[in-house]
Amino acid sequence: MMLLSEIEDFISNNIDGVKPPILELEYYRRAVGVDKCVYRINTPEVGKILRDAIIFVSDRPNYFFLRLSISLRKKGHKTIFLSRWGVEKEQESFFDHIIMYDTIIDLKNLSNCVNCIIYVQAWVGWNFLPVYIKLITDQKVVCNINDLTTILFNDQKHCSLIGLSDKEIKMDILCEKYILENISFVTLPYNLNILNRIDTNSNLKYGETILYFPCYPSPYFFYNQPKRRKLSNPIHLLFIGGIPPDHKPDQVFRDAKIHDIVDDLLQGPFLLTIFNNPQLSRNKKNIKVQYPHFTELSEYNKKFEFRNGFPPWRLKDYSREFHYGLMLYSFDEIVISKNHYQTIVPTKLFTYIELGIPVIVIDEMTAVSEIVRENGIGVIISRNEVKNLYKILTDIESKYNTFIDNINIYRQKYNMDKMIDRVLVNLIGTKGDDAYK
Repeated sequence: MMLLSEIEDFISNNIDGVKPPILELEYYRRAVGVDKCVYRINTPEVGKILRDAIIFVSDRPNYFFLRLSISLRKKGHKTIFLSRWGVEKEQESFFDHIIMYDTIIDLKNLSNCVNCIIYVQAWVGWNFLPVYIKLITDQKVVCNINDLTTILFNDQKHCSLIGLSDKEIKMDILCEKYILENISFVTLPYNLNILNRIDTNSNLKYGETILYFPCYPSPYFFYNQPKRRKLSNPIHLLFIGGIPPDHKPDQVFRDAKIHDIVDDLLQGPFLLTIFNNPQLSRNKKNIKVQYPHFTELSEYNKKFEFRNGFPPWRLKDYSREFHYGLMLYSFDEIVISKNHYQTIVPTKLFTYIELGIPVIVIDEMTAVSEIVRENGIGVIISRNEVKNLYKILTDIESKYNTFIDNINIYRQKYNMDKMIDRVLVNLIGTKGDDAYK
């Protein structure tokens, strides 16, 4: 049984003012240009806003909740986003209201909500957040899990490599177990087979109140080509997503840094562009400091470009020139568990689908490979085949138009506007617009 006092002590000692330090949080808010007129959760006027709504809570903004909100508002639902870090001005248009909080403890004000559903983001090191909110409010609390702590590593002690203390690891695992067993509805981007490997009492809820629900493509962000995208030479490859800074430990992040993958690809006649997650670095100076390897490579190799990326509402404006999107990694010599990378379906896949770009995926990402294979939306290769990718692509050049057609079919069948009904059934017990309770 989780106690509120225990969670509050943990937050006070390990999170508020510590992760991140206050000055870092203030710097980020200035960098994104947080609007001074955005509501604060501890102000009196917020009480009138926190009613009859679906409220998203995340420490930092994420594009999953953003896509959900777009589709929910189309169905007439009021959405509110709560963030400690704040959002860029453009994100405000995707929710009815943006509300900021300065400390996690400030979220106690959610106890004033009336007729709301509170949808909380959890991830490794932050599983306490939905548990805390569950304990402070009588409103319905649901959760999205980004990564499962008990699945991510081969040995849970490796959580220390991402900065978690023994106390934090213990709390995180306890809270993850609580979420899976006690939160009334949980979404996650893992193939549900993974849950059979977790020691919980939640097996009766698999596929029902614990739902595989990845970040499906949003029609709002579709790039609709004025004419069919065609394969031409040189083939231009695109990688979208967060690249860990070079100083991060290779034991954990070697695969995601993709240094060796890039080196192998550049032996071929490709053009290669990386759009780094725009939330990770916001100016060229930071990029040079955090990513010296790719910065230097892009300066002397004209076939390669490494740059800050774009949020989804701008990304489609920069996608026309690309032919394939990459999901290629080398999983050797890392402590990340096969249970994780074989069963998770990252947002990256659906971003490429939004852009109408066929995918090249490594076969070890089993869950992603199954989607690509079953829907005919790209190419699956082994790690040993990366150096031969150009020959592989030229040999199947005649299939490219079919990939494009199949992506359009997939976008119509599995877009967020349609798939949101699966979430609504569990959120409010209906596909329509009935009352939440």
